Amino acid sequence: KKIPHPPKIFNVNWFRTDDEGNFIWPGFGDNMRVLNWIIDRCDGKADATETAIGYVPKPEDIDLTDLDAVKAAIDGDSCCIYAEIISNPHQEVVDLKGLSEIAHSAGIPLVADTTMIPFTKFSARELGVDIEVVSTTKFAAEMKEILLNLGGYMSPHSAYMQTLGLENLEARYNLEASNTLEIARRLTKLPSVKKVNYLGLEDNPFHSLAKAQFGGTYGAMLTIDLESKQACYRFLNRLQLVKRATNLFDNRSLAIHPWSTIFGNFTHEQKRELDIFDTTIRLSIGLEDVEDIYDDLRQALED
Repeated sequence: KKIPHPPKIFNVNWFRTDDEGNFIWPGFGDNMRVLNWIIDRCDGKADATETAIGYVPKPEDIDLTDLDAVKAAIDGDSCCIYAEIISNPHQEVVDLKGLSEIAHSAGIPLVADTTMIPFTKFSARELGVDIEVVSTTKFAAEMKEILLNLGGYMSPHSAYMQTLGLENLEARYNLEASNTLEIARRLTKLPSVKKVNYLGLEDNPFHSLAKAQFGGTYGAMLTIDLESKQACYRFLNRLQLVKRATNLFDNRSLAIHPWSTIFGNFTHEQKRELDIFDTTIRLSIGLEDVEDIYDDLRQALED
């Protein structure tokens, strides 16, 4: 979720080491070009970002959905372009081919967090991504508790449990994605839901790009907007099947209020700048029967 703590990257030709064995970029300069709202979640480090490969100074907040702005921002100090393929919770989609053309013309790599769509569904490499970063506590691990209980390092047993998750990843994702699309369509018809944001809905502004890049699959996360913050809290308190938890792509359906949880430490002004609203609920749809999920959401939304 945050740039300071990405998974470690192995066997990547883009990197070399200095005389002391520290990873450094091979002549690419010092600046990272990143999606504008990501940097604001890096523990307040506006002038530098600590990563698994060292300390990269001066990340710049560029709207990566605007290719002209990205191209204009690239200079001799640029070391890479970094983006999530689908932003969380906004669900903005970046044009990977467009970004890769800009990056490669400048001789720098395109680094992409592809967690939101499993690698069984699309090839990031074919879209021009050079370095793929994946959070394995999501689809791959089945349940976040695996790493919480066994440790974040890749111990043999942690690796074994994640291998089990990889073996059934395709089956789980297919059901979660189909459940999410059905839930999104039904929620648009409820009067208490003011807005549904899901890439699978044809009126979503990023629907066409997501369809072209990800082969007609749109992930298992959606957001809804209700009338007020109080309506969001009331909704969360009334849920029975859906759990209140901050993880994504668990076997179980999850719900959170981003404004007061993952963005809870931000000021009101910062939240406004990031388009984080107190009327938004984020849903991660799980493997339960779609009728059971919908019934729980509907009863929680009733006045």
